[in-house]
Amino acid sequence: MESVFSDTGLDGFLDDLKRRQGNSVASETIALVANSVEMTGLSVRRLDRLLEDERVREEYGLGANAPRSV
Repeated sequence: MESVFSDTGLDGFLDDLKRRQGNSVASETIALVANSVEMTGLSVRRLDRLLEDERVREEYGLGANAPRSV
């Protein structure tokens, strides 16, 4: 998923939407998309719950102060 975002330039686009503070918007989005692709039956409205999982946060470099919602 990271390669797709990088190759298409989507990672830079997403990060430019936010001032350069805190965690990467692209990292948060990549984590959500990657996990939603792997899971079935998960409502789009519940995707932000994945950001509460410490393993997901660690895998995508989301620090302790990163938002836990989208």
